[in-house]
Amino acid sequence: MRNIFEHIIPRTAEIEREEVVAHTRFTKEAVANIWGVTFRWVLLGSIILVPLLVLPFSVSPLSLTKQAFLIFFVLLAILAWAGLTLTEGQVNFTKGGWYMWASLAMLIFLGLNVFLSKSPLDGFRADALPLAATTFGATLVFSLLISQLARSHRDGFLALLAVFVTISLSSFLALLQMSGAKLFPWDFAQAKTFTVIGSINSLAILAAAGLMIGVVALFVGRRLPKILLGIIVAGSILNFLVLFMVQFRTAWITLGLGLLVMLAAVLGKRGVMGIRMITLPIVLLAITVLFSIARNPITFFQLDLPLEVTPNWQTSLNVTTLTMKSSVLRTLFGSGPGTFGHQWSLYKPSDINQTGFWGVRFPSGVSAAATYLTENGLVGGILLVGLFIAAILVILQGLQYGTQENVSSLNQIIGMGGVTSATVLIGAFFL
Repeated sequence: MRNIFEHIIPRTAEIEREEVVAHTRFTKEAVANIWGVTFRWVLLGSIILVPLLVLPFSVSPLSLTKQAFLIFFVLLAILAWAGLTLTEGQVNFTKGGWYMWASLAMLIFLGLNVFLSKSPLDGFRADALPLAATTFGATLVFSLLISQLARSHRDGFLALLAVFVTISLSSFLALLQMSGAKLFPWDFAQAKTFTVIGSINSLAILAAAGLMIGVVALFVGRRLPKILLGIIVAGSILNFLVLFMVQFRTAWITLGLGLLVMLAAVLGKRGVMGIRMITLPIVLLAITVLFSIARNPITFFQLDLPLEVTPNWQTSLNVTTLTMKSSVLRTLFGSGPGTFGHQWSLYKPSDINQTGFWGVRFPSGVSAAATYLTENGLVGGILLVGLFIAAILVILQGLQYGTQENVSSLNQIIGMGGVTSATVLIGAFFL
């Protein structure tokens, strides 16, 4: 396996020098190398372990477990980064650009808004509250740490490959579960919709992101070793099968967004002559449009999976509007992180009491964006727009870099693969 990676990523003099120093006396360079290796493997380990971790003996085997371990790994990575920074005597986060400053502004706002919240404790809770300040903040910090790791093309490729393999493995386990196999002995894991990710719809979104990484790798990585290409082909097929079986329309739409970004970048760089080179993305885009518009156009081999119920757009925005009208403070700062469930209880439509959902308290709205606006108000909304504008600038830079002909296929995979998969996840946040 090591020889494979050395074939993909040539060993530079800097890497060889780091390894030599690591095996010699305990110098400043050796200490920096130890912190660097720790930083790298903590982040890579979190990418692999957090999505797959299940603790059946805990109160929340999936949601709370994953969010708690995410926070734990982020703290470890911060410690390793701080050790590396103190040893080298320089701070590299200043190269993060507008995205770094937008993320820092968001983190400061979340910390402040917890104390202005109607229920400050909910801002720190991680269980079943994905937009709680702790979890959302940890996710932002994690993205900043990954950007630091990706400054090394070797580590950036390993991180992207770890994401792809983890998603593909989760898809494989989910397909076995959907086919009727009982993979886990626990009572809560007997349903066909059980996945180690948590929600079957969340897995479909991740499968779309993983499929984009695979498509980009197959498009620009023809010189990769055959064994690695085989892994990418197999993983891409698994991710597509999950999309096909689950039939979650939002996943198809976000996959289409990622494909459009890829096609626009390629055609913008190579013109009409590039059409012959992108047959696979075009065919996949046609399939995506079909499944996005039509409702279950192909029923053969599809499973009758139960729907995940959430408030619709009208109801979610109604809760947001009434929350903001309650006071000036709530207009500016919302009800506080992790408090959508409280606002739902206060402002849910009265006719819901005549349905079977009269006693259900939804912890989130129709989308993460609608939930976020309710909980963080206009100030939070402005900061969120700034954050995504900064993310779009990073995406444009990645596309420009990933379509250059004079860069290696490895760097093209990092640029285009990271950008298009991020497009899928950003689209899912709003949909």
